[in-house]
Amino acid sequence: MYVPPHLPQHATTSLYGKTLEPIRGKENYYKLKVYTGGTAGTKHATQVAESEIERWMVGKEYASYEITKTRYVPFPISHVYFEIKMASGKN
Repeated sequence: MYVPPHLPQHATTSLYGKTLEPIRGKENYYKLKVYTGGTAGTKHATQVAESEIERWMVGKEYASYEITKTRYVPFPISHVYFEIKMASGKN
């Protein structure tokens, strides 16, 4: 599990080996789930998501991104769902 260095040890987030997945029917849109535990909430999950998005973009045609939807889901397994719109660097 990823624990950002500035967080107390009882706040955890994890991707469980998953990364961005395309959203069917929505061109250049992707989804990502960041699982949370302890005191980690949407703010900390967003930091993890941004880091994962930037890592994922390396070597791809996208130049930038925008998180268009964020939804905290407390049950049955606590996670934050992100919807991301990618912008191409090509004109």
